[in-house]
Amino acid sequence: MNALRRYRLFLTLIVGPGLAIAVVVLLALTVFSTGDSGTADEVSPAPNSTDLSAPAGTPAAAGAAVVEVAPTQTPVPLPTRAVSPTPATPLEPTSTPSPTPTPTPVGPIEYAIQPDETLSVIADRFGVSVADIVEFNGLPNAEMVFAGQLIEIPTDPSQLKERREAKPVPDTAIVIPSDGLNVRDAPSSTDGTVKYVAPGGTQLDLTGVVQEVEGATWYEVDDGNWVHGDYLEVGVSVSEPVSATPTATDAPAETASPSPAETATPVPTGAASPTPTDAATPTPTEVPAETALTAVVVPEGGLNVRAAPEPGAEVVYVAEVGAVLNLTGENTVADGITWWAINDGNWVQGQFLRFA
Repeated sequence: MNALRRYRLFLTLIVGPGLAIAVVVLLALTVFSTGDSGTADEVSPAPNSTDLSAPAGTPAAAGAAVVEVAPTQTPVPLPTRAVSPTPATPLEPTSTPSPTPTPTPVGPIEYAIQPDETLSVIADRFGVSVADIVEFNGLPNAEMVFAGQLIEIPTDPSQLKERREAKPVPDTAIVIPSDGLNVRDAPSSTDGTVKYVAPGGTQLDLTGVVQEVEGATWYEVDDGNWVHGDYLEVGVSVSEPVSATPTATDAPAETASPSPAETATPVPTGAASPTPTDAATPTPTEVPAETALTAVVVPEGGLNVRAAPEPGAEVVYVAEVGAVLNLTGENTVADGITWWAINDGNWVQGQFLRFA
């Protein structure tokens, strides 16, 4: 009996606690290994731990702990189904609305200058230069504007270029008639009033503006008046010599071209004589009577040679254009017209002669 008690005491005090410690250590190892590998290792029962009870037929010692270790099952991983990524639906590009271009005016803008407004302010508003506005409107300078004045604003450089190219080119001309040429306030022999008489041989500064009125060419003088182009040597200045041969522009439009029959029986050519109204009556040229002069007939239709120094005197014959007349040097003024005596005793109007 004592031996049996000692055996049981041995199992209770020595073997039982040792087995318990071993089981605890084994469980700890199992837990740590499971955390590392993701699967639980199967725990094999320790040797001699299959039966912790006393031999068969021997009752268990009081207080002895019997620990049963359940085998740990290794979890079988479930097959993973490959999920194919859902293709992203391409976003349709959002169309960006294009800005509507601001329409450019076809022509220049007509603008009325407001009170206390300057060309500088107007130029900044429309995005042009003051010089362009001045040139486009033909203003004397940037200060010569007033409230209510209508001006044009160019909206494109091509408009300024177009107007610059269309602008009349100033020119000069020499008055052909020795008695002078009527300068009228309108391009018309009937409607225009004679403002003054330009002396023969003087230079007129022309603006370049030309008008055709009733078959006659009229040139605008830089003072705003007009002269008949048939009595001008256009493109010539005082410093240049005047050609002795008359050109097509030398002939008055109202002068009829003489036919052979008219030459045989002279008739008035109807050449209009400038009659100054608000200018001093020209005085005869001081030429000694004994001094002989020569002059060239200017009108293309010829020039009436009359028996007396009067517009209504008998026409003796018609001197052809370009004909050289030998003058005696004697001249007289009748109704504001200077008449020159020819060496054959007849008379011609000096305004239709170019003196050699």
